[in-house]
Amino acid sequence: MDQPFDSLGNSPFPRALDNEIFSVTNVQYKGTKILYVDDEPMALKYFVKTFANDFDVLTAASVDEGLELLESKSEQIGVLLTDQRMPKKTGVELLKSVKSKWPDIVPLLITAYSDIDDTIKAVNEGHIYQYIRKPWYPDQLKIMLLQAIQEYNEISYNRKLAETNKKLEDAHRLQEEFIQMLSHEVRTPISVSLSLSEELLESNLNEEQKEHASSIKLVNSALANLLDNTLDYSKWVNGQLKLVERSFSLKTLLKQLDHTFSLQLKMETINYEAHVSENVTNDLLGDPDRLLQILINLIGNAIKFTPVGGTIQLHVAKLESASEHIVLRFAVRDTGEGIAGEAIGKLFKPFSQLQEGKVGTGLGLSISKELVSMMGGEIGVASDIGKGSEFWFTVSLRAQETPIQEAQEPSFKKVENKSVLLADDNRISRYMAQELLGKSGYDVDLANNGVEALNKAKETQYSVILLDCQMPEMDGVEATSRMRAEGKNQHTPIVAITAMPVGMLEDRWLAAGINAYIQKPFDRSKFIETINYWSDSSNIAR
Repeated sequence: MDQPFDSLGNSPFPRALDNEIFSVTNVQYKGTKILYVDDEPMALKYFVKTFANDFDVLTAASVDEGLELLESKSEQIGVLLTDQRMPKKTGVELLKSVKSKWPDIVPLLITAYSDIDDTIKAVNEGHIYQYIRKPWYPDQLKIMLLQAIQEYNEISYNRKLAETNKKLEDAHRLQEEFIQMLSHEVRTPISVSLSLSEELLESNLNEEQKEHASSIKLVNSALANLLDNTLDYSKWVNGQLKLVERSFSLKTLLKQLDHTFSLQLKMETINYEAHVSENVTNDLLGDPDRLLQILINLIGNAIKFTPVGGTIQLHVAKLESASEHIVLRFAVRDTGEGIAGEAIGKLFKPFSQLQEGKVGTGLGLSISKELVSMMGGEIGVASDIGKGSEFWFTVSLRAQETPIQEAQEPSFKKVENKSVLLADDNRISRYMAQELLGKSGYDVDLANNGVEALNKAKETQYSVILLDCQMPEMDGVEATSRMRAEGKNQHTPIVAITAMPVGMLEDRWLAAGINAYIQKPFDRSKFIETINYWSDSSNIAR
């Protein structure tokens, strides 16, 4: 039987290689299917006979039959090889359909000289990976098919990698949203409970009632610290834990530390002493909030393991340093039970605890170690069984050239002729903030959400505007943006009240025009101090 020929007399079937062509060894490449489409039965037969031992081969006798196979087996087909000249629909038409519907499939086109214009167009439009001119050689075509399969595998890998990255990004976004939601939903009731317990402690209570109110305050303070450590761990593993450098007074920071634990130390009957060497610089540049967090973690741990009547000491000393930085060493010493040598190695690892049943997540020391490292220092522990332990760390700070005015004891002295717009969707939070502001003499206008706040800000000029960040209908950030664009309060100081993680939102706040923030649960004196500062027109840059 005579073999068919194309219009130029070339046979479409295999022929022997010329001597200079390198012959490929019989490489097995199963798994990815190759679909060959050709209206000539003999061409299909020879293709299967030549390559079935090396590849998973499918064949189709027309474009429509090829499309049916692709519809049913597209996930298995990685390479499409098609003849160009076929009745009804051409190979290029098939490739156009494949490119739009199955872009991962690697297309190859078999052409004759008479099809060269269509081939060039297909190449220019990106419809084919390679083209094979008739008559084709088995080993040459085998090389092309191997290259096409490799190309398909790379495309598939990159697509799956992109899909995985997208899933990871979505998971990371959902994690951030969950953290924000968790922080808001937990911090808000903690803030309310702390404020109520402080209000109760300032009222006329009998001793039993005072003890109960004190216990409520301690429990909520512990919950707030646990939440901070948990959220910081999430930031740490995602590379989002950051330091913020600002000026601060060491004396003021140590007063805050003393205030934090005074009630608990009194209830536990533990003596606390702070010793600061005379050569320690008071006015510093660094991150006081993170420094305070480390100290709270260390002293909080010391209280857990110090018996009734025991002593905890904080020692602060200045180390010699050849650089412009000031290296301070902090040491927390307790008279507790001490730590066995085998347990010390586990102390700074996440979720590790010295004893079962002790309150905590086991994150405090690991977070402290990371923060100390970020501050250019080291952290360590020395312990003597039955006598106590010393947890120490160093940090590298800078001196603040301008002396810092020491914070005054909080007072609720009356201000005059100053008004505040307070927007918060939580009724109890709104009530507690209103009580604090009222004691200081502010006229308080209330709003339940951002829409109400925006409407009131259009009509009335305020001294300060307080907006909760997460409210229904319109959140505090959007309300701020709109206030900055219109109304009577375009230049009024706006302070955000938030129960969400601050680091995730600071850029949005800054872009919206928020001047400062107060994080729940907030210290009442710091709350009033912040409002007093921003209500003073001399502190506002116009």
